[in-house]
Amino acid sequence: MPLLIQNRELGCIHSTAVLFEKYPHLQESAKSFRSRPLVDVDPKCLLYVHQREFAATTPADKFVSVIGSDDATTCHLVVLQHTGSGAACLAHCDGSSTWSEVPLFVKAVASLSTFCKEGRFELHIVGGFNDDSRRSHELSLDILVRSDASTNRSMYFFIFLGVFYGEKIVSP
Repeated sequence: MPLLIQNRELGCIHSTAVLFEKYPHLQESAKSFRSRPLVDVDPKCLLYVHQREFAATTPADKFVSVIGSDDATTCHLVVLQHTGSGAACLAHCDGSSTWSEVPLFVKAVASLSTFCKEGRFELHIVGGFNDDSRRSHELSLDILVRSDASTNRSMYFFIFLGVFYGEKIVSP
C-alpha cells in the first residue's frame, strides 16, 4: 500500500525536514488550517477521542456525526477515511504504541468498508510541533511508515492530504 502525496508515491522518507522540503504545500496547508476559526459542535452528535484512543464510524451512524479531539501538542490526531464507504476513524496518537495502534484503526475502517468495491483510504495528520527532542517528528514518521505497512498493497492505498479538523466527512 504505497503512500501518495498529490498522486505521486511518497517513497522512503527518513525525516520530516525532507518531507516538507519535497512537499512545501503541506506547510502551507497547515498554516491555512491553523488560521481557520473554531467551530462549535453540538455535543449530542459528538464522539470525543482522548489521548491513546481511537473511534470509527460511518455516515449511516445515527448517533455520531462528528468525531473530535483536542490537546494534541507532541501528539498527533490521525484521521483515516475510506472514500467509497465514507467510513472514518480518528485516533489521538502519543507515540506510546503507534506500531500497534495504526493497524487497529486501519482494520476498523477497512471492516466498515468491506461492502464497498470502489474507493481508497485517505490519511490526514494534524498536530505536533518542532520540539527540541524531535518527538513530534519521530511520531509523524512512525505513523507514515506504519500506515504504509498496514494493509494489503494490492487492495488499498493512502493519500496523505495534510490536515483534517476532526469532523466526519462523507465526501472529501
